[in-house]
Amino acid sequence: MGKKQLTILIVAGAVIAILCVALAYVSIYKTGPQAVERDTINSLSSKVFSSIIAYGQVQAIEGRNVTVSNLGDNLTISLIDSAQVYFFEAIGGSAAPVQKKGAFGDIKVGDKVNISVRVLPAGGLEGMVVTILPALASDK
Repeated sequence: MGKKQLTILIVAGAVIAILCVALAYVSIYKTGPQAVERDTINSLSSKVFSSIIAYGQVQAIEGRNVTVSNLGDNLTISLIDSAQVYFFEAIGGSAAPVQKKGAFGDIKVGDKVNISVRVLPAGGLEGMVVTILPALASDK
């Protein structure tokens, strides 16, 4: 085998090796965890889901960002400017509290809340409705 043929063989082998590595990378990227995450985000940001509920105790409020905690997990949710806030109020001697419309300022650290969130196509969350839950006797 001549020097020229050996050089062609080595170059061809290197090109094939590079193509194999590139194909393996693309294959892993398309079928790996990133693809599953993209599929999940695409599904959850679909118009089929009007909202998802986040539940937890308010740990912090910074600007329009509310951080909630539940069972050791923390999540910060940015509330849209037009986010609605509701709370429950006991009316007279009624057994069940009545839901009332509130304001952003009614949310306090320590409150237990449900926040209706929408998943954005890029994967972020935006809070649309906050419901401040009534304190239970066991919470006091």
